[in-house]
Amino acid sequence: MTGSGKTEVYFEVMAKTLRLGRQIMVLVPEINLTPQFESRLRSRFPKYQIVTLNSSMSDKERLQAWMLVRSGVASIVLGTRLAIFASLPKLGLIVVDEEHDMSYKQVEGVRYNARDLAIYLASENNIPIILGSATPSLETYFNFVQGKYKRLKLNERPHGPLPDIELISVDRAHGRALAPEILSAMQVCLSRGEQVLVFLNRRGYASALFCSSCNWAAMCGRCSARLTIHKHSVQLRCHYCGYQSKVPDQCAECGNHDLIDLGQGTQRIEDDLRVQFPEASILRIDSDTTKRKGAFKAMRGVIENSDVDIIVGTQMLAKGHDFPNLSLVVVLGSDQSLFSADFRATERLYQQLLQVSGRPGRGEKKGRVMLQTEFAQHPVYQSLIHQTFDDFAQELLLEREEAAFPPLCYQALLRVAAKQESQVWKFLSLAQSEAIKIKVPGIEVYDAVPSPLFKMAGLYRGQLLIQSASRKSMRGFLRIWSIYIDALRDGAVRHALDVDPLDV
Repeated sequence: MTGSGKTEVYFEVMAKTLRLGRQIMVLVPEINLTPQFESRLRSRFPKYQIVTLNSSMSDKERLQAWMLVRSGVASIVLGTRLAIFASLPKLGLIVVDEEHDMSYKQVEGVRYNARDLAIYLASENNIPIILGSATPSLETYFNFVQGKYKRLKLNERPHGPLPDIELISVDRAHGRALAPEILSAMQVCLSRGEQVLVFLNRRGYASALFCSSCNWAAMCGRCSARLTIHKHSVQLRCHYCGYQSKVPDQCAECGNHDLIDLGQGTQRIEDDLRVQFPEASILRIDSDTTKRKGAFKAMRGVIENSDVDIIVGTQMLAKGHDFPNLSLVVVLGSDQSLFSADFRATERLYQQLLQVSGRPGRGEKKGRVMLQTEFAQHPVYQSLIHQTFDDFAQELLLEREEAAFPPLCYQALLRVAAKQESQVWKFLSLAQSEAIKIKVPGIEVYDAVPSPLFKMAGLYRGQLLIQSASRKSMRGFLRIWSIYIDALRDGAVRHALDVDPLDV
């Protein structure tokens, strides 16, 4: 349950640990969550040395923090996933906040999952670990069901009831416009001096540029992805490789000047709201507006001081933030995730929606959530409005069991990228042939397939999935197969073996 006071549970256990003279590691999924958590820590434990560790710090700052932790001077280290490698000689407790968050997985360079490493570290040191979340990952929930984890369930909010969640049903003909019910509810909130969050997890102005004559679409030359329109800079941008170009005034194929921008992003919503509510103060928060160091911290202060009426934001605002004057959350654009090919898509959508639904009503004001959708009867939305996480998780586990997907099995994914498509398939074909030769029971070797985004940053990409119902069998297989893969090493081909991949 969001807003149930799990941070207070952390603090009570932390206080006991500190009284024993032990150190504590606290992990948060994102840098943006650090300042608010740090402020609460310093307020609660003023006598103890607290240091932070994250990638926004300079090498010198990280070294100083690491030395304070290593020497035992610092009692609490608060950080993102890289903090898991800090050396705490008197470690007595690990806390992983929002344990379900994908940000704990490092997907470039050395691949690791900080949450899983934290569990291993706690086991090796025989110390307690707290995995906190209102929407646990299915892997964590399954471990609880299996009796491996102990569960502490908080059923009530200390500051009032859960917000009401309403589904606002619209048809496709309605387009991207906000429903009248939503506009009316926003006006009521603003008239009472309360704040509104409009949540859309898509930055930019429009998600695509099309020609009305020949159906040409503006595509990235380096990726198999459409370019996103950014109106304020008058640019087309690729959100995968960073490519930028000017917005054309005519079709590149037929010369037609009637170009159509489709879809919506946070910039477009911001512009539409300025027309609908000309007297309101509106603040947009996404990765475009928070690039400058300290920008997000300043914006959060503006929200906390109630110096803004309407906040338009992406997933950066979905979790971990307390805004006492926020009483209404409007969710847009979530339907797109219902049609993802990723078997984890519905789990992630439910987690994201329940997290953002927990933002309003954290002060004395009653919270309300309005979700605009074309598919109000979808099971994800029905579970959301009834806020029955256990029922939803049990249904997902049954689906995963029938399909033989994690957490009912274990996976490893060989990812390959090269400038020439033929190089990708040659490498994967050889790797597949070697995999089939390895006689380890219970191993399934799937065919090589293109990655969901086949071309990115000028490189063609493919992947090969290995699956097993036994962790022991998977480990034995990978010990042998990884040697063969390394022997195939080619300077023209990049490859990485991702164990327990989060996207397949």
